[in-house]
Amino acid sequence: MRLKMCCLTLVSILLISSAVTLVQGQIGNNTTQKIGTIHVDASAVLKELGYTDKNMSAVPEKLMLQILRSYNVQGERKANGDYYFTYTPNSTRSSTNIIGSESVVPYNLSLSGSTTKNASVSPNYMYNQKACLVFAIWDYQGVNAPDLPQLQDSYNVVTNYISTHSSYNYWHFMTNDQCTYYNIWAWITWACATYESVDVIWMGHGVQWTYDAFVTYDGYDDTWGVQPWKCFFSMDMTGYGNGYQYDYSPLRLGIGDFCWGGNFRGDFEFPGTGSASHNRVFIGPNLESNTGYSYDFLTQWTPSYYSDNYNSYSSYCNGYNNAINDVPQGQSAYTYSDVGGDVWCR
Repeated sequence: MRLKMCCLTLVSILLISSAVTLVQGQIGNNTTQKIGTIHVDASAVLKELGYTDKNMSAVPEKLMLQILRSYNVQGERKANGDYYFTYTPNSTRSSTNIIGSESVVPYNLSLSGSTTKNASVSPNYMYNQKACLVFAIWDYQGVNAPDLPQLQDSYNVVTNYISTHSSYNYWHFMTNDQCTYYNIWAWITWACATYESVDVIWMGHGVQWTYDAFVTYDGYDDTWGVQPWKCFFSMDMTGYGNGYQYDYSPLRLGIGDFCWGGNFRGDFEFPGTGSASHNRVFIGPNLESNTGYSYDFLTQWTPSYYSDNYNSYSSYCNGYNNAINDVPQGQSAYTYSDVGGDVWCR
């Protein structure tokens, strides 16, 4: 994997093992507004599974995500605005499986049969066919409206250009309450089963924990606040929860337009062995970001990449140079990394 930055700017990755932070970029300046930090204590469940205080730091990431999604726990919000979640073996179990739940079916999208691919069999997708998915949330439940108004402007720029100038064979755009966890997972899974190359853009809030995530529409509301078990984690692109029966190898280019979105790169660029083999690229911030930076970056990235005038890295540099003045202390410009080399929209 190559991690590249224009002008050789180096940014460190900040990892916090015990907290999740939800960050909102504000319109009109380059500051961020934090909507609280989430603290998760699952030690009681881990001890039931045989872990001790000494080896609890070595818990597999997929196990921790399974614990979060196995219980329906409401966080306690303290006076400092932070949320505290405690998981025990006696916590209320989740009533439905949010992956593949029969009670939630997006737009009559069927995930049976054709979505399952295996590297040992012939792929069933359309060769040389490309798809693009955009998931954008600027109006979360219960957040003071308008939440991310300038992000809506960025979404309009990107989707208008994709629909009128790009060479994709298929695109699908989803906004606000359409962007539930299940819908995002289902559409990515379906696209990877149908097209040889799939580009994905996430736009909205991000959470930071040991494992960074995109805050889905149902991952935050005015009653419970942040609900991390309903957020979309990068591990969801490696077949988590489905016995690795789904093939995400068609993933090609991703943009994590949310705080800490750049940390999606590991699972996006290495989704596991599958039926498609091509270069992969991921772009996004390693730290916090803001909607002013996002807008200035995407207004230059969009005409560069989607018109096929520039490859992914040259397009990234155009966006980087246009937005670099919008990065205050404590935030990061978008980083660029690839596996195998750059890609073109065509």
